[in-house]
Amino acid sequence: MSSVASNETRGALYEELPPLHNLPLEVLQDIFVASSTPLASNWEKDPQELVPCLDLGGLKLGHICKAWRVVTRSMPEIFSSITIYHPTEKTVEAVKLYLELSGPNFPLNLALEQHLGMNKSYLDRNGMQGIVNERLCTLDIIDLWIAHAERWKKIQFNIVGGTIPQLANIEPSRLRNLEEASLELGWPKADIQKLWDTIHTSPALRFVMWHKDLPPRVPPSAPLSQLTSIGINFEVTTDMLLTCLSSAPQVRKVLVFRLKASPKSSSNTSASNHRITLRYLDNVCIGDSESLNPLLNRLTTPSLAHMLIRESKPEARSALVDLFTRSRCQMKELHLDYSEITEDGFIKIITSLSPFLTSLEKLSFRVFSNNAFLTEKTLFKLTPSFDRNGRPIGNSFMFPKVYDFFVGSCKISQLDIATMIIARKRAGIPFCALSLHLNNPKPRVNEWGSSLTLVVEMWVYVETQKLEAIED
Repeated sequence: MSSVASNETRGALYEELPPLHNLPLEVLQDIFVASSTPLASNWEKDPQELVPCLDLGGLKLGHICKAWRVVTRSMPEIFSSITIYHPTEKTVEAVKLYLELSGPNFPLNLALEQHLGMNKSYLDRNGMQGIVNERLCTLDIIDLWIAHAERWKKIQFNIVGGTIPQLANIEPSRLRNLEEASLELGWPKADIQKLWDTIHTSPALRFVMWHKDLPPRVPPSAPLSQLTSIGINFEVTTDMLLTCLSSAPQVRKVLVFRLKASPKSSSNTSASNHRITLRYLDNVCIGDSESLNPLLNRLTTPSLAHMLIRESKPEARSALVDLFTRSRCQMKELHLDYSEITEDGFIKIITSLSPFLTSLEKLSFRVFSNNAFLTEKTLFKLTPSFDRNGRPIGNSFMFPKVYDFFVGSCKISQLDIATMIIARKRAGIPFCALSLHLNNPKPRVNEWGSSLTLVVEMWVYVETQKLEAIED
């Protein structure tokens, strides 16, 4: 009897296990690819916090069981993306294994950050010898990667220290398959420019991120006509940016970290008033800008759907409305960061932009001011009203499709937030993600502290059931 019971128990447990063993091979491979870390950027992270790291997701999957090991070893794609922070001797050995397992022909996505003494905790832990070892390991890894330069698809190098000659002098023909490049190098500018000139010869190049280690201008060798994504991480004038964009008809994404106004002498010329149509431009990110109006007034962007404007002035509102009107675009994602604005000013902005935001899915708003907060007045704009039959009134609220909402500075009570969430759920448009940074919230219910982050799909299901029951 005991053996029968044991068999029955095992059978019951077997039925409760996830049916991974029954998955088709193609599905299992798709899961493995999705779970492998893609080429990732860590530029925004404080170098003091970085620790030696190499993504080993592909190897770890192969350690689960023999069957998975067989599957992963037949998938070069999960070994083709290598992201490294602070290389060590173990990292060098792992890179050798990854290059072997990725096969001889599969494209490579490579990222390397080597900060040397910038990481204080690493310096304290390893001393000067650790810095020397890190530099030597970096040179070994670059040598290994250069041997496979024909396979480079994406590279992201952040390397301080002297020039690495074998990288600076790489043959242009070896980079013919390179599609994306981002370089931040502590080298002499002439060596950096030489490497970029080589990269720019790639006929496959589509994405570039130029950093401030270059001279403050668009590189003359840049193949602008073939680029679809342009990133500029140094101060650039409006005229300089527009000249660059006018030669990049295929561009889809533009990222500028600092935009400054052009000199008056150049902005008064007739050529500087020429309007540019960028038919494929979908995404614009302007980090820190002195004046957006000259840029916005000269662009027409019918495909624009994603925009981030940071440190902009409220007077750019009319230029933004004119751009959207002229372009007839419909935004899906909008991030506005203002240094000087009131709540009434913000409501005017979103009201004037609302005809172009009917398809908006993500909205983010920050105010960099000590006395500028959003209150329930703004929240009311996002809260549906209902007719006598309980149906939402279509024109009673803004942004019916927004599911991801972030506000960086607000004074709103818990009850007001709950009311908005419940109303939107009843209208069939619940938030998937809601993040509100509260400043001294009104204590009508319970104070929530200095900040609040909600994953609302789960939170709404639990909390609104209770609140709706009380209301009923």
